[in-house]
Amino acid sequence: MTQHLAPFLLLILVGLAAGRLKVFTQEGLGQLTVFLLYVALPAMFVLKLSSLDLPVKRSLAYLLIFGLAHLVNLLAAMGWQRYVLKQTPVEAVSFAAASTWPNTGFVGVVVATAFLGNAGLLIALSCVVMEVVVIGTTMISLKQPKRGPKVQQLASSLIRALTLNPYLIAIALGVAASLLSLPIPAILAKTLNYLSDTVMGLALFCVGLGLALRPVGNFMHAAPTVLSIVGFKLLLHPAVMALLAWLLGFQGLEFKIIVAMGAMPVAVNAFIFVSRYGKGDNRVSAAILVSTLLSFVSLGLIMGF
Repeated sequence: MTQHLAPFLLLILVGLAAGRLKVFTQEGLGQLTVFLLYVALPAMFVLKLSSLDLPVKRSLAYLLIFGLAHLVNLLAAMGWQRYVLKQTPVEAVSFAAASTWPNTGFVGVVVATAFLGNAGLLIALSCVVMEVVVIGTTMISLKQPKRGPKVQQLASSLIRALTLNPYLIAIALGVAASLLSLPIPAILAKTLNYLSDTVMGLALFCVGLGLALRPVGNFMHAAPTVLSIVGFKLLLHPAVMALLAWLLGFQGLEFKIIVAMGAMPVAVNAFIFVSRYGKGDNRVSAAILVSTLLSFVSLGLIMGF
């Protein structure tokens, strides 16, 4: 357990130190993130998925678990933010999305593949797909005007988000290559492999760098919202996934990886979306910091139990 999780923490600490020492700026972090999102991670998805013998029934079970778990956690967190913490409707939806959006791309993929190899990657990518469908759709709906053809506009926005999402494009290409048994040319495979090898270290480095560079603001003022986001993210979310995985008969390391996807810290994407509305972004930033630090405890408990 320690040999897997300790290097993750060290890589994040290296990024944290680089940020504190001003080796990188916020602009530099953005450029590294773009490389990961649009180049390195998609390359790894295509390469790994194209060589997998995809288990259709198992894949559908993963999608069902993550879809339902995301939806249950999202609705529960939304109700808590709106009626208990008395947030505005926009803030309630935004903070609920942060309470549900796991950092699967940067941390989940790394953890899943480290423990379970390509089979773990399939679990992580199933979680990514449902993030886009459930959480992404929810956040896109906030961008619609109060008047006008909301259904058509929402559908149009959703189609654009799906067709332009680099993760989903890469997943679709990898799945198609696997199902059609299409070999990747050796030169292209080698190139994808080089890009894929950069993912683990750079992703965790960026997590640490983001913690150092992203402003947290007045933590005491933000504490009720931050603690509620972290509580839903690290407690309820993995608990719902554990229940669903158990009901569907998953056991052993596969069960642990499924649950671990729910115990991922709050995703950076949540901060990006919330900051567009100019409200609560410092609270989500603080939640990313706190959930990232605490996630090593929750992941250690889940994977070591």
